[in-house]
Amino acid sequence: IKESAVEATKISFKTQYARNGFKRNELMNKRLELIYWRSPSYNLARVLISLGISFILASVFITSRYPSEYTELEMQGRLSIIFLSFIIIGVLSMITVLPTTLSIRDVYYRHNLAGMLEHTSLTLGLGVAEKPFLILMSSLFVIVFYLTLGLALNLRKFFCFWGFFTFNIAIYSYFGQAF
Repeated sequence: IKESAVEATKISFKTQYARNGFKRNELMNKRLELIYWRSPSYNLARVLISLGISFILASVFITSRYPSEYTELEMQGRLSIIFLSFIIIGVLSMITVLPTTLSIRDVYYRHNLAGMLEHTSLTLGLGVAEKPFLILMSSLFVIVFYLTLGLALNLRKFFCFWGFFTFNIAIYSYFGQAF
């Protein structure tokens, strides 16, 4: 039938998709944001884990908070805890995002085979849907960690630390989604 198809009766469309790329991305963003909001156990677990780990790691230095001058050993200890916290929270972000992404992946394959969307819509949608939770998680972590660890009470330094930590969590989460 395909080889001897008559050109006049052949069904053809101008584009592969029924909607333009912007509308497909918008609809996928809405869908993924709804999926994230409908999984409170996933989001609550991430927030509670980050709060718990931030306090546990920083509580090592509760007794020596805000000294007038740090010794080399104290500074080395604080930098080691900061480095360790970035890795622990990053790996946990990577691991916890996997089950949610796997369920979303199944929906993506079904829609992709039906010709409804392409992979860029899913990629952008995952990034947009994850962003508010990453900001919330990193904000809570940094507030507890920064103040408990006894780092400098300087607003600019605090926001620099928060930005770097948020970027770190985002990278790990997006790598988890890619896996």
